[in-house]
Amino acid sequence: MSKNIFLLKTKTLFLVAMTTFLFLTSTLSAQVFWTEDFTSGGLGWNMNVATGPEDADANIFYISDDEGGGIPPNLGAPSSCGLAGNGNNTLHVTTSATIGTGAGATYFAGGVCVIGICVTTNRRCESPVINCTGKTNISLYFNYLENGDGTLDNATLWYFDGLNWSLLDDMPKTLTGCSGQGLWTSRTVALPASANNNANVKIAFRWVNNDDGIGTDPSFAVDEITASTPSTTSNTITTGALPLSSYCACSNTIFLPFTSTGIFTLANIYTAQLSNASGSFISPVAIGALLSNAYSGGISCTIPCTTPAGSGYRFRIVSSSLSATGTDNGSNITINPATTPTINISAPILTPCANTIVTWIATITGAGTAPVYQWKKNGIIVGINSPTYSSTLITGDIISCQLTSNAPCANPTVVTATIGPYTVNPLPNVTASSAPNSSICLGDAITLFGNGALAYVWSAGIINGTAFTPTATNTYTVTGTDANGCTNTSSIAVVVNPGTAIGTLTLTSNPSIVSIGVNTIYTATIPASVAS
Repeated sequence: MSKNIFLLKTKTLFLVAMTTFLFLTSTLSAQVFWTEDFTSGGLGWNMNVATGPEDADANIFYISDDEGGGIPPNLGAPSSCGLAGNGNNTLHVTTSATIGTGAGATYFAGGVCVIGICVTTNRRCESPVINCTGKTNISLYFNYLENGDGTLDNATLWYFDGLNWSLLDDMPKTLTGCSGQGLWTSRTVALPASANNNANVKIAFRWVNNDDGIGTDPSFAVDEITASTPSTTSNTITTGALPLSSYCACSNTIFLPFTSTGIFTLANIYTAQLSNASGSFISPVAIGALLSNAYSGGISCTIPCTTPAGSGYRFRIVSSSLSATGTDNGSNITINPATTPTINISAPILTPCANTIVTWIATITGAGTAPVYQWKKNGIIVGINSPTYSSTLITGDIISCQLTSNAPCANPTVVTATIGPYTVNPLPNVTASSAPNSSICLGDAITLFGNGALAYVWSAGIINGTAFTPTATNTYTVTGTDANGCTNTSSIAVVVNPGTAIGTLTLTSNPSIVSIGVNTIYTATIPASVAS
């Protein structure tokens, strides 16, 4: 069960004075021919008519001052709150368990049907017959408060033309406050043309709730219902001129002035309306509102972002209580479509290697003729007025570009794109080595090796790990590439030592002719270059 805390107060002189003022104001501003304030307990009302499947523990309509009436509009003052026990009866939705406890417009939202307490509710409370003979252009005025759960736990207003019931109004949920209770709000609803001169009109308030356990008090309460025809006093509104002839969709800088005559209640709402592109108000768009009964002022307006471009728009102001339709602003207004700037930044390298210069490119739309770029690295400005930016990175760096558009109807004017934080791959630790060593003799072979990476490319066409025979001293450089595609280099100097001519070794024999069985002496003559 939902719970509320009620403020218990007695009726004050202020409440009496304010109620009297509202009654007099309403009497002066409309021809009231039927009223219901539930003082008599709702004589003639058909209280709880089932309109669909219900559970045995369904919530009920009830009349008492457990949910005492307050004074609208919903200004948040204490007199606007529902007060238990103030002597002001209201029709409200409650439960049989809370009648007489001062709980008022509280209800079971359900959720415990598994233990036998089921509260699905689908019922209405029907008024007595309202004789509208001789009446036309009939308006229904009432004070109400309502919460619940969207359209699942919800109150609606219904109309009976003598033959059929039809939905007349799905009232908006009202503001809450007052220790969880609602704030009384006034509402005016026009009856259909079928009510004109109809002796068999009825109204009804319907309440539905499901059994999902979700819902917020207050449920629904209504008071001070009147049916009236327009006053013989004519209310007028003159909509003022606008300073410019052209505006942008999404603009919220329009101030629409007005003056008015007649009588307006405290609950009156002035509403600014926008025509279509041809100046027609057949389906006007509300673009601003003002709660006021003043006879002059202005309304801050916002042209919807989806408004089509056009050059024949008009503005006007209408009132709710009493109802009046103002003149238009007197001249055609051009509305240009809103432009939404966009910016994206891209770079060819998403996971760069250390010490690699990365270039970012900004791609924009809706930027106007003179866009302004502002590049930032880690929040610090590093470049302006260029669609590109280049830099090296370290891990954690964030790159952003802010675009300021000068398009006529840019909304917003400033947009930003961001890339990062980046992960930067370190360079491989590449080293070079040789075998057997780096100093060889001319004509000797040598093998060079790269280390610390996965793949190696040597200068001078040398193949890693493959022997070759250099002909002169030289420095060779190896470029190593790791698994991330990052590269680094290392060099090694190979020294080739030149050879030295050592002459000819001479061998002689004595005797010079060798015979079998004859001793022979052989003499080797070593070149002087070797002997030395």
